Amino acid sequence: MHRLIFILLLLSTTISYSQTESKTDSTSNDTIPPDPDWKLSAITNVLANQANFKNWQGGGVNSMSFSAYLDVSADYSKNKWSWDNDLKLGYGSQFQEVTEWRKTDDIVHYITKVGYALDTAKKWRATGAASFRSQLSDGFEYPTDSTFNKTSSWLAPGYVTVGLGIEYKPESYVSFLLTPLTSKITIVNDQNLADKGTYGNEAAVYDDSGNLVSSGKNVRTEFGASFGIQFKKEVLKNITYKSTLGLFSNYQENPENVDVIFNNMLVFKVNKLINFTFVWDMIYDDDIKITELNSDGSVNGVGPRLQVKQLFGFGLSYTVRNFTPPKPKK
Repeated sequence: MHRLIFILLLLSTTISYSQTESKTDSTSNDTIPPDPDWKLSAITNVLANQANFKNWQGGGVNSMSFSAYLDVSADYSKNKWSWDNDLKLGYGSQFQEVTEWRKTDDIVHYITKVGYALDTAKKWRATGAASFRSQLSDGFEYPTDSTFNKTSSWLAPGYVTVGLGIEYKPESYVSFLLTPLTSKITIVNDQNLADKGTYGNEAAVYDDSGNLVSSGKNVRTEFGASFGIQFKKEVLKNITYKSTLGLFSNYQENPENVDVIFNNMLVFKVNKLINFTFVWDMIYDDDIKITELNSDGSVNGVGPRLQVKQLFGFGLSYTVRNFTPPKPKK
């Protein structure tokens, strides 16, 4: 499974690079033919490293790791209509002699928005928005990989949000979206995880003897309001910053406990093929019960926690686009 996911992401990177090499015009900053209605871009990144030791007196552990990242956007605009799409795929894994393969990154995140301009400058839009978020493979609480400690898998959890509202886009690189009518659906497509009620769904019910009375629910639906910010720009020469912030409040249950998803990515371009990429993501969901373990494996506490992910990579990377982005101001 690890190898299949990596090969698919690596293939997407190779295709992007091949298309760029064949279509690049030396007299233009565009990498593929422009389109008057569509703005297309993709950022790809592949990183791999390996260490092997034999009779090495300095010590060391044989290891291998890889990560692949693909960030694609496709934005359509014609007359008063617009359709913006953003897809982020990432996967990473590490192997050591004593631990075998362990996942280091795993994300599927898609955002789409359809808007209708309310003013001639097209800064205000009536908008319908939807998003999907999940992961590609099983995740575990370490140090053990037993079924008992599995914490996630494909569509467990999976999040789908659909909302109607208004968007303000003062510049091409930033937008603010308020959707006071939003439905959030949480999917837990793994019965063992659903029975635990880890992701805010109704947990399984057992009698006093421990016998199962009713299974955990696989779907939970919430209704509330959401607010989002999207930003993507070359902030300095050869440095691109992309960020999305999503907030959700449930009208019917603890509206003061706001769910937060905050994604950030900095790409430092060294040359056409080499980039530094820094990813910093934060998630807080009051409905997710996270088990905190001590160093000996005992349970320290269970409840909502701030989730933080930080990745830093240096490797093969390429950016493909069919438009010339605005230059950063000096």
